[in-house]
Amino acid sequence: MTFKTTRFIKVKNNQIEKIDNRIRLAFVRCPKCKRYVNLYKDELKLNDNEVRTIRAKKCSCGMKTVYVLEGWHDK
Repeated sequence: MTFKTTRFIKVKNNQIEKIDNRIRLAFVRCPKCKRYVNLYKDELKLNDNEVRTIRAKKCSCGMKTVYVLEGWHDK
């Protein structure tokens, strides 16, 4: 399943955290359970107008989704 959204939280410069040698860049809500899902730098593919996850992310509720973040460069 692919989920397109413009509603995501982009982590700013001084709030970027390095967790287990991975850099967290954004949060997005799961479309099924509305929990936050972490998006890390090594999981994202940057294009000119959108950002998408390389593979499907699995939420704690069990839903697997490829997230497409529209308007990434505007925020």
